[in-house]
Amino acid sequence: MKRFWRIRMMDGLAISMEQTIPEGLLTSRKLNELLVALTVKYCLNDEEEIVRSYYRRNVKKYLPLLEIRRDRNNNTMQCGENPYFVASLVDENGKSITAPRLN
Repeated sequence: MKRFWRIRMMDGLAISMEQTIPEGLLTSRKLNELLVALTVKYCLNDEEEIVRSYYRRNVKKYLPLLEIRRDRNNNTMQCGENPYFVASLVDENGKSITAPRLN
């Protein structure tokens, strides 16, 4: 079974952009970097938001806009707030691939 990363830009529940990339072309680290780069390009409004998103987390002015949130059960990663980017692992038919349940 071929697997792909489906990357979507979401604005609320609306899909603003979508791209599908074969899973083997990106390491997990590169996928994270791609989500951050897309979020910076399309979702952040000014330099101040970008700079504050790179502050250390314990700094008062830190903005968590570029943190990667993972849902391991659904094989998804998300970056940004609204709009935001979501990467989902899908099969060749576009159906989401979920992690197997352990009994």
